[in-house]
Amino acid sequence: MKKLPIGKLPPDFLQELLQRFRYSDKNILIGASYGVDGCVIRTGGVEVALTTDPITFTTQELPYYLIGVNVNDIMCMGALPEYMLANLFFPPGTSEEYVRETFDKINEIASRYNLKIVGGHTEITYGIDRTIASAFIIGRVIKNIGPANVVPGDSIVLVKGIAIEGTSILAREKEDELRKKLSPNIIERAKKFLFDPGIIIFNEANIALEKFDIHNMHDPTEGGIFTALYETLFASQKGGLIYIDNIPIYEETRVLCEIFDVDPFGLLASGSLIIILPEDEASKLVDEYRKNGIEANIIGKVMEREYGIKLLNKGKIEDLKPFERDEIVRVLE
Repeated sequence: MKKLPIGKLPPDFLQELLQRFRYSDKNILIGASYGVDGCVIRTGGVEVALTTDPITFTTQELPYYLIGVNVNDIMCMGALPEYMLANLFFPPGTSEEYVRETFDKINEIASRYNLKIVGGHTEITYGIDRTIASAFIIGRVIKNIGPANVVPGDSIVLVKGIAIEGTSILAREKEDELRKKLSPNIIERAKKFLFDPGIIIFNEANIALEKFDIHNMHDPTEGGIFTALYETLFASQKGGLIYIDNIPIYEETRVLCEIFDVDPFGLLASGSLIIILPEDEASKLVDEYRKNGIEANIIGKVMEREYGIKLLNKGKIEDLKPFERDEIVRVLE
């Protein structure tokens, strides 16, 4: 019997499983699909997006991670977050004070995004050694975007650099080890990546949704930027050519990745945003971001499906392959 590795399910296996969820329901506008951040349904004549995501790799700043990754996903469905349910599982021995602090922090962060907590589930449970949390968010669709809108010739824009989330987690979870090798300033900067450049892309996504004729957005998370690019092009049933030299990597990320011998292209990437839009709009979008002090770059082009998903690396074209598991797992195991 084949045992599965820690992390996301392997892409081929997940795609096989998701084939079970195909319905002839005209109210499912975007359903369960590999490489899609959530779903869009029509109910009562209104289009709403739904998404759910857990936090399992870290407990530091857990409420911020929990709300951040779910807000990111709902925005990538072309919707604004409105209501949230949270499931919180605490290990034996958790104090009443810690639970209260977690609730207060979730409430405080949710209010920043006009997000209302309307329910969920909380318990102290056996079988875990750290807090596990997941959330479910529903939002109102403000722009119809999705994989079906992507066409060959579209440009692929990356907002901010890569591995923002992974950099912060490495610095926080491995701080004692890093202090033997790095200056405190570098470690502190890396820890603060959670907030600056930040893992939440609410404002970045809003700019694209409000001002530009975008076709699709995707929130890179587990498996890093390479996995995210593969996912979104696969979901669109298109090929693509990615220009690796145009993908920015922060210096703090480079340093930590060298120390732990991990590939930044496969490291947790919440905080980045992939946007696919018409070629003639891409430069305008990049300019708009830069006017707002946000880094953005055109990193690729959508191709016909038959082309495959390729990487232009130092003048050579090679296949872009998703990571079987996130690089951070090798460090935290």
